[in-house]
Amino acid sequence: VIHRMVPNLVDIRSMGMGKTGSAGNTGSNAIFGNPSLLALQQNGSIKLGSNIHLAFANNEYTDQSSEKSELEVKYGYNPNVKFSHISAALPFQFNSSSVPFSFAFGTGYHNAIDLSSTKYLKANSITLANFYQYEETIKFRGGLNTISPALAFGFFNRVSAGISFNIGFGNTKYEGIFNSSDIIHGEKVEYNAVIPGKGFSTSIGITGKPLDNLTLGANITPPYKWTWDEIEEVERKNGYSNKRKIPGGKFTIPLNFSIGGEYQLTEYFSFALEYQIRPFESYKLDADKTSGGSNKMAEIESDIKEMNLKNGHAFHAGVELIAGHIPFRFGFFLEPYPLISENIANGTPKQSEEPVQVRRQA
Repeated sequence: VIHRMVPNLVDIRSMGMGKTGSAGNTGSNAIFGNPSLLALQQNGSIKLGSNIHLAFANNEYTDQSSEKSELEVKYGYNPNVKFSHISAALPFQFNSSSVPFSFAFGTGYHNAIDLSSTKYLKANSITLANFYQYEETIKFRGGLNTISPALAFGFFNRVSAGISFNIGFGNTKYEGIFNSSDIIHGEKVEYNAVIPGKGFSTSIGITGKPLDNLTLGANITPPYKWTWDEIEEVERKNGYSNKRKIPGGKFTIPLNFSIGGEYQLTEYFSFALEYQIRPFESYKLDADKTSGGSNKMAEIESDIKEMNLKNGHAFHAGVELIAGHIPFRFGFFLEPYPLISENIANGTPKQSEEPVQVRRQA
């Protein structure tokens, strides 16, 4: 859960340029990256889009530690398709006064934190006396969506400031299907759960243009609470259904601060750099308690406290090359994700006591 609670970038230009959005986010999507950029734009805009996550994570191994048995395991993630955002903004320029200024307003909807994923696992165990097969599919859909009205003011077409108010809502839906069978019998268990969530945050940005072709920007989103309300879970097993309610909890999403710049070397070539911090050690969960004093959310709360999370520094870079009317964008990013490493010994996973910081690049 933790490594997916990161800001979900939706602007296609920023994504193509290595997630650089604090200085180079154009059009109405600036609401989500740095709202102050709205006041420096000349025209109104409407943007919307979807995304397809095609990243595959496949792990396969065969355990033949015993001459009498063989264990084959394969697991990973399947592609995921989702509508991501829609936004609109309208700037106004006032150049007749001695101090030229601009004003802009806009609003947008987007998946601020996207938990959507589809994970699968298949395992086959063969021995001289038996055959065992196990399959599972775990689907998450949803996350925290926001409606984000925004305002921005600019002066001299050089300096601007803006703020967006992010009203969070949305359900996270969970579906787990588990099949197991051997020579004698088989069993299928299904879980379905709906997790209602809500939250509120603000994003404050500033932008400066010391040169006509150089833009510097910074954006900060202070820590906020993402509340998971009571969870309704249904278990289906052997033809019977069992419904139960699980108390929710409140996640503390840490501060997110980004600062960067974009330099337009020519009309057809520009590059951008950005640094971002979102300290992992600020992640917290305050789980509601049941009459018995414990529940699934309380177990997650305990796990987070024991993980001793640290770090959260991210570096983004990208370039844009325009050939005629077609832009080509290339990006590079380093982002840490807290993962528990595993060592497989005789078919038994053994977890490390503290998470390792895994850096991803693309």
